[in-house]
Amino acid sequence: MSIDLESLVALDAVVRHGGFGRAAQHLHKVQSAVSYQVRKLEEQLGLALLDREG
Repeated sequence: MSIDLESLVALDAVVRHGGFGRAAQHLHKVQSAVSYQVRKLEEQLGLALLDREG
């Protein structure tokens, strides 16, 4: 299994900045791209890394 480094960076940014929106601003990406990267990582690992319930 190959884990994408960019997906790990996105996950780290979400955790450090407290949400997908702030992580996207920090990474200079749109929120949907950050969300997609984290979701892709979760699928690769076969587990939920973040609780998305508001």
